[in-house]
Amino acid sequence: FIQQWAGPADQAYEVLFTWIRHVPIQPTVIMETPLLDATFNALTDPATMELAADVIIETYRMYPSHHPSNQGLVQKMIPLSSKLPFEQALGSGDEDILRTYCRVITEMGES
Repeated sequence: FIQQWAGPADQAYEVLFTWIRHVPIQPTVIMETPLLDATFNALTDPATMELAADVIIETYRMYPSHHPSNQGLVQKMIPLSSKLPFEQALGSGDEDILRTYCRVITEMGES
């Protein structure tokens, strides 16, 4: 979807962030959308990394793991979070990337 979007990618992530924060969406809808995978993939692109992290963190906050109805979404998001290229980020020494990944993993643990 994001690849076919004619507008700027950051605008798509801003809309997705707002959608997750303000619209009561069933967790299965988010779980099944290709936007979730695209958002995790966007964490590896410096141009979209911060917004993608905001979307993921907001998803963890709005759909906490202690609610039984969120289990499927959480079970999909944990492996996606675990696939972040941590070793590559550590090797790069880029503090922005490391901070962003830390934010995602911290929120995953708190959710």
